[in-house]
Amino acid sequence: MVSQQHEDAIKAAKDLLKKPITVPEPPNIGFECLDKDKFAQASAYAKLVNEEEEEILNSLISALFRTNLLGDDVDFELAQRVAMRTMVKADKLFSTYQGQPEKLLPVFFATATAHKQYLLLGGEFQELQFFIPWAEKTKNYYMDRLVNKHDYRAIGAAFESLRFTALVGGEVDINEIFNALIFKLKIKIVFIEEWDGGHDMIISEGEGEMLPMAINPENMWGSNNVFLKGDIMMKSTLSGEYFSKMKYTADKYTISAEIRNWDPCKTQTCDIWVSTLGLEGEQIGYYGDGEFEVFSEVLIWDHSDENFSEEMENGFHVKLNNLGESAVIQTFSGEDKVFGGVKLDILFDLVHLKGKKYYK
Repeated sequence: MVSQQHEDAIKAAKDLLKKPITVPEPPNIGFECLDKDKFAQASAYAKLVNEEEEEILNSLISALFRTNLLGDDVDFELAQRVAMRTMVKADKLFSTYQGQPEKLLPVFFATATAHKQYLLLGGEFQELQFFIPWAEKTKNYYMDRLVNKHDYRAIGAAFESLRFTALVGGEVDINEIFNALIFKLKIKIVFIEEWDGGHDMIISEGEGEMLPMAINPENMWGSNNVFLKGDIMMKSTLSGEYFSKMKYTADKYTISAEIRNWDPCKTQTCDIWVSTLGLEGEQIGYYGDGEFEVFSEVLIWDHSDENFSEEMENGFHVKLNNLGESAVIQTFSGEDKVFGGVKLDILFDLVHLKGKKYYK
């Protein structure tokens, strides 16, 4: 005996199947700066797309199980037809929006929800590999944003698109992203010692390639992971009435540098850590009677330590310039806090190159 609940559910299902199939436009959800809020938005959209069918399916299945408990035969064919309607919606979404990077995530969520419901009702399992070309196109879109627009948010987006490609059964090559993550770090240190009527100066500057380290896309934003690493070959020049005639013991040296806590999404900042500024024990002086006479040994290294002890330990906290070829260009200034007369400027310029290397 069919219950009233069962009859109502059957009628609602048949009425639904007579209605034309329409789908709401998916929201734009880009892969850049992907977080739980974006996943929640995609999930909410999937629920919206299939909301009417899911409500009727729940009522229909509940009624069918009650009928079964009473010992009567049940027929899931009607429920399967309703579930197939969600599959048709998914196909409609795919054919309408395929290739659009910001539509991929919500359409995939809606499709996965439809496939799951259809499978639970005895439908045939279907692979989702038809998403692979769309995923690859999305990756290419973000790679173009990174390489040609210097959109540093696209780094994480490219990684996430590769993860998505693998999820739906495609092959991925992470090297392509690493190839685009070659930077050049320029460091310029200007040490000025003032005296009545003039000043003397040491300029220590250099540059070097910064190459990508292993990155985990799940925690690369705001993490303690080292993003880039490299060596900067520094060369020093002297000028001024006194310094120009002297010898500086740190005329050439190497700085090891790391770019840490790379976060173009939330804080738009990163940290530049350097192993040294100047050299410990550096001296400036001249040769007299064959011996080196020290004029001063309180120079770049000592004043860096005095003014930037925290930064030398943890890194210089700098602003990221998204969409700029110079991802960072920032100057830090210090001075002699006791006697005065000394100024120290440190310039960091992190330039994004279109690299051809892969760091191993």
